[in-house]
Amino acid sequence: MVRILLAAAGAVVGLVLGAMLRPSMFGRPVPLDVLVSSHPMDAPFRAQILQTFTLTTLGGVTVALFLGHLLRRHAPGARVPRR
Repeated sequence: MVRILLAAAGAVVGLVLGAMLRPSMFGRPVPLDVLVSSHPMDAPFRAQILQTFTLTTLGGVTVALFLGHLLRRHAPGARVPRR
């Protein structure tokens, strides 16, 4: 259950970072309206934004699960398996 919550939180953080760090054109961020636009000239920008969102979301999930694993493994009250 904790892993699911960590993955969801990481996905949200990654999506927010993706929205903040979206591609730019001539120094200005591409507007998010491009995602719902049907104009053919917006297709490359839509692909870039979707790629950015996908990568940052997956990165957020990966980092959240990794940090959860580290915290669970190295927490002060964690049981250490004997060898």
